[in-house]
Formats: sequence, C-alpha cells, structure tokens
Amino acid sequence: MGSSPNIASVLVVDDSPANLVVLEALLNPLGVRLVEARSGAEALERIAEETFAVMLLDVQMPEMDGFEVARRLRKLENGRDLPIIFVTAIHRDEKYSRQGYASGATDYITKPFDADVLLGRVKGFVGLFQQREKLRHKEVAERTRERDEAMQQLAVLLESERAARREAEIANNAKDEFLATVSHELRTPLNSILGWTMIARRLSPSADIERALATIERSARAQARIIEDVLDTARIISGKLRLEMTTSKVADAIGGAVQAVRPAADAKGVRLESKLNGSIGFISADADRLQQIVWNLLSNAIKFTPKGGRVELTASRVGSIVRVCVTDTGQGIRREFLPYLFEPFRQADGSTTRRHGGLGLGLAIVKQLVDAHGGSVVARSDGEGTGSTFTVELPGCPTPGLVEEGSTGSWRLSALDASAIDVRLDGLRVLVVDDEEDARSLVQRLLTDQGATVGCAPSAEDALTALEATRPNVLVSDVGMPVVDGYTMIRRIRSLPPERGGKTPAIALTAYAREEDVERAFAAGFQAHVSKPIEPGKIISLVANLGRIARASEPPPPTQ
Repeated sequence: MGSSPNIASVLVVDDSPANLVVLEALLNPLGVRLVEARSGAEALERIAEETFAVMLLDVQMPEMDGFEVARRLRKLENGRDLPIIFVTAIHRDEKYSRQGYASGATDYITKPFDADVLLGRVKGFVGLFQQREKLRHKEVAERTRERDEAMQQLAVLLESERAARREAEIANNAKDEFLATVSHELRTPLNSILGWTMIARRLSPSADIERALATIERSARAQARIIEDVLDTARIISGKLRLEMTTSKVADAIGGAVQAVRPAADAKGVRLESKLNGSIGFISADADRLQQIVWNLLSNAIKFTPKGGRVELTASRVGSIVRVCVTDTGQGIRREFLPYLFEPFRQADGSTTRRHGGLGLGLAIVKQLVDAHGGSVVARSDGEGTGSTFTVELPGCPTPGLVEEGSTGSWRLSALDASAIDVRLDGLRVLVVDDEEDARSLVQRLLTDQGATVGCAPSAEDALTALEATRPNVLVSDVGMPVVDGYTMIRRIRSLPPERGGKTPAIALTAYAREEDVERAFAAGFQAHVSKPIEPGKIISLVANLGRIARASEPPPPTQ
C-alpha cells in the first residue's frame, strides 16, 4: 500500500465485544487505525470528534439501532459523507437491506460474510479516503504557499508604501522648509524696503519724490501679497491652514481691507466706494482671514477695472447671514470661464501678452477661506465688458470679543488691537534684538519717532545682558538668529525671576510666517507674533499695549 499523508481511521461499532475482536483481527492487515464504539451514542461522539475513512456498523444494538445511528450521523459535519457498511447477522430480509440503504448505507453485509469481500470493500474505502486526504493536503499546501506568497508580496508592498510615505514626508518637510526659507529671504529685504519707504514718505520734501516712494511702496506690498498667496496655497494643499476664531466687528475687518487697497485704487484712477449697513454687527471668524477675503476681492476688482471705472463694496446683514458684495465696472468674465474661476492657477488670459499679472491664486484662496468659515462665495458676470459681482455670505453672531485665549494658556493680542500709527510711546523702554542691521535700525527708528527709548542688541547673548542692565518694558526680537535663536532666548528669559526681567512682554518679529511658526513663538513665551514686512501701525500699537500692561504690573515706588 502506498504511503499516505495520515494513517486512515476506521470506526467499528458493535455492542458485542466478541464481534469487535473478530472485526479488528480481520482489519489489522490493512495497517489502519481501528477505533471501537460499543453503542450508537458512543459512535456519534467519536464521529463528532474526528474524521474516519469508513464505519462498520452493527444493526441490532440496544437503545439506538444502526439505522437510527446512520440517520443521525448524516447531520454531523464529519458524518455527512462517511461511508457506512452495515454488518448484521439478524436482519437478513430484503426490506432491512432497503431500509439500510435508505438510512444512508454504502453497503449492507450479512453474517456469515466472506472475509475477503469485507476486507476488499474496507480497503477500497480507505484508499479513496487517502486519495482525498492527499488531494486535500496538496490543496492546503498550495493555498498555504499562495497565501505565503501573497503575504510576502503584501509585506513588500507595505514596505514600499511606507518607504514612499517616508520619502513623501521628507519631500513635504523639505518643501515646507524651502517655502519657509524662501519666505524668510524674501520678507527680510521687503521689510527694509517697505519700512524705510514709509519713513521716507513722511519726510518727503517734494511731490515727485513722494510719488516715486508711493510707487515703491505699492510694488513692495504687491510682492509681499504674492508671497502670502503662495504660502497660503501651500497651507491649503497640505491641510495645514488653521483659523484663529474670534468674535469680530464686521465693519472693522472690512474697513481695514478698504483702507489697505485705497492707495492702489487712487493710483489707478478707479473710484472705490464702500457702503456698510450700520446694523451689520459681529461675526465669528478669523479677523485677519476675513480681512484677507475682502482685500483679495477688492484687489482683484481694482486690477481688472480700467481707469475711470468704479469698484463698490457693500455689506449687510440678512437674517443671521453677513453678506459682502464687491461689484466692479471692469472687463467682466467670459461665461465659459466662470466654472473655473476659483481654481488655483487658472486665469482667463494666461498668454504672454496678457494685460494683467498675478499667479491666479487670489480667488482660489478666497474660496478656501470662505469654505473654512462655513460660508459661500459666488461670482456673476454677463460676459466680457459687463463688469462682475462677487458675493460672500458668512454666518453672523450677536456678541463681540476682542481678546482670545491662546492654546498655551498665555494671553494674545487680537489682530484688531493693532491699527493706529499715531499712538505715542513716550516713557517706554524697548529693547530691539535682530542680527540684521537694516531690520534692527528700522524698528528702532519707527519706535523712536513715537517717543520710545530704544536699545538694540545684535544677538541673543547681547540681548540677555542688555535685558538685565536696562530692564526694558517691552522686548521686540527676531526669531531666526545665528548661534542662539529667538525661541531659545525667550525660554531663557522666561526662566529668570521677575526682578531680572523674566516677565518682560515680548514680540516675535520675524520673516518666518507659517502657522506652526506662530504657534511655536507663543509656546516659547512670546506674547505676540508679527511677520515681516511689518506694518508700522501694528508694531507701534502692539508695543504700546504691551508696555501699558508691563507698567501696570510694575510694583509702585517705595514711599519716602
């Protein structure tokens, strides 16, 4: 007999020990494993526990005869296809054999039987069982091999995916770092250009010089806006755009945007009109981003409106909705281009002979910012030469709020606090820290012109020495400095006791302007973050507010 994956088992069921001995002696030459059962119930238990090649079953047994055993075992998983050979000495009539076959028998043998016949039939069933087992083991082995190969392929794919993810993360981080570096390198010279241009305009002796300086300032601001648009697009694509939600007065945010773009409108000869409903109220929004939405829409309208044209901004409240509309008498929008208007980098005229510059990002950013605030923006135009109208709708709210709580538990100044350039800083001591001479002297000049006493330090180490020597009311520091950066410096300052300047209010003044840079500045210990190029009114107002807080917390002088 050929080798088999497993030794076949044969179940012999008979209530007579003598019959069991005879059957076992007869079947021993087959080399099978014989399992005895002396009742129908015991046989069913055995079948439920394991698989057999064939079963020899007596018919006449107490409590449960062979026919009943056959019927019951067909309901068991291991008994459904089990070959049954009835072996009996009593039920010789034809009707009993028919009953046996009806109950599921494969064969019906009466005693006395021919030993060779019984042995041959059992051997046949054992051979079939072993063939099935071989096939089953082969199929199991094949499935196992296929599964192992699939698992290996999956492991390779997973490792490949992990490697690709790591490479993507490295590339993404490298891109973020590159954008941060580009932003820093572009903002730093723009800071000096804008700052000194604004100072020079205040000192300008002639109309021609004033006009030249105004042109330089507008161009620098346009360059700064392009940098912001590129960074905002990168934040949106990477899912890193975050909103600092406060309850803001709608008129303030809109008014700030109108004032920001008015010089560009005046220079182009475009009439800019603003009509605000007095009951427009408040809105829960990121005030800076709300101003950016309006600024982008107004800038876009002014760009595409010719000299002598008109741009009108209206804002009203419709129920709980704040509605802002920007309408222009400019060149209008082709109907076929309207569906693509808010897609990044899409421009109605992308040719080398186009009349208007830009990257095609402003309206895409407007759409993303409006969506992030839970609002909607739509554009309407009857075609070229008919002008256009952009309508923004945002959910309003009833109550104001100007100061928000920072994520680190330290207070932050709201963006609405920084606007006036006419604030005086008389009596305030300010320490300015920046490794760039141009940037350092610019801030010194701005604050000195407003009456502050300003000291300067070119490095963090010099700043720490000056801090304890001069005890300034406010610290204004760059972040990206060699050897010791601004984050490390402010953490060292915060570790000092109050009497040595450990609680000196500090402003991070930096060309690193990503959201994570802002959060990092607050986490390190700064009270405000101002990105370059600076707005003089904002930095002056922040210094004034922080100085007022610092003075209020100073202990009173000792009484005589």
